[in-house]
This record gives sequence, C-alpha cells and structure tokens, in this order.
Amino acid sequence: SGALLDHPGRLTTPLLRTSRDVPLQPVSWDDALSHVATRLRALRAEHGADAVAVFGAGGLTNEKSYLLGKFARVALG
Repeated sequence: SGALLDHPGRLTTPLLRTSRDVPLQPVSWDDALSHVATRLRALRAEHGADAVAVFGAGGLTNEKSYLLGKFARVALG
C-alpha cells in the first residue's frame, strides 16, 4: 500500500553490522552492495555454487520473475 512509503519506521538507508555485538550502523549504498558482493563470493568459494539461491513468489510480475531468473543465472551463476 502507498501508506508504507511514508511510514516513520521505513528504512531509507542501508544498515550494516560489523560483528554480532555491534549495533547496526548506517552505511552508503556502495559500501552495502560491496559487502553483499564480497559475502556472496566468500559463501560460494567456501560452500560451492549451490550455497546461494533466490526465491521468487507468486506476487512477482512476469517481468520481475524474468529479471530475478536472469540475476540468478548471470550474477550468482
């Protein structure tokens, strides 16, 4: 619903935690995406390509489902 866009609890910046005992801290989008890419690479290197998956639910449009599948094949392998 459109009401979610103005909700006061809505996150508008990425949050990252450097360890379990440190609270979440705001970071730039570049830092957040770099962290995700680094972790995905590390997980694949340690556990193989099957360690990372995507889940698409019935609420996705055909276009979004296509893009999710393309992302999974191209970006995640």
